Amino acid sequence: MQRKHYLYIIMVISILFLVSRLESLTTDGTDKFVDAFNHTDFKLIEADVSLWGKYSQSYMTETELKGLICDVAEQLELTPEYAIDMDDGDYKRTAHFTRQSKDGTVQIKVSQKIEEVEKSRLKVENFLIVGITLNNKCKSIVYYKKKMDNIFDKLGIQPNDSLTITSRMNGHIDKSTARKAMNHVLNYLDGQVKEDFQSSEIYSIYAYSDYIDEHVITNGKKINVDLAVTYNEEENCTYLYGAIPVITIDY
Repeated sequence: MQRKHYLYIIMVISILFLVSRLESLTTDGTDKFVDAFNHTDFKLIEADVSLWGKYSQSYMTETELKGLICDVAEQLELTPEYAIDMDDGDYKRTAHFTRQSKDGTVQIKVSQKIEEVEKSRLKVENFLIVGITLNNKCKSIVYYKKKMDNIFDKLGIQPNDSLTITSRMNGHIDKSTARKAMNHVLNYLDGQVKEDFQSSEIYSIYAYSDYIDEHVITNGKKINVDLAVTYNEEENCTYLYGAIPVITIDY
């Protein structure tokens, strides 16, 4: 009888584990990550998402560089006209477009790098970089992230990506309260702390969550969630930053 009881407990634990694992595989990790910040006492003030990757390895004319930007801008549902600037160098040419509004900023770049690899042979690589920053309606960053993913997929680009959330609270908080806020985000993601760092100005945590697909390796550990708390004395505000996989903005 006791053996059956143990077997029943093991079976229940196994089922709960499988259900939890299935949820992490079927839930949109980006959506869950952004939503985690809505459940803290910090106010979301900015959301940034960037995707970049190699587009092609053949020479592109200025018309083609600008044409790619126009194509991406249209798929992002940006209204024409598209004012595209060119920066020309001996071995690098960049077409770039920026659209700003009260709600945020969109930047699209196509960078062409030319390298002489042999006597008269040139190596050409073209990279597409797309970044969106939202100052309001930060939850919409998930919608734009999916849209950008689809654009890169249609172009046959395997992108690198980064998503960063900035949130703020008035006043100064102690490290215990800061850790509580970061733990709240991690608990929402079922995240595991891999490394942490503390100084008089910054409290930072590297973590890993099964809800997030991508990751980087740091000191031999998988990392896909980066959280940091800082205090701005001039503004008398405490900032909570979070990123997938790591924070790439200055703070």
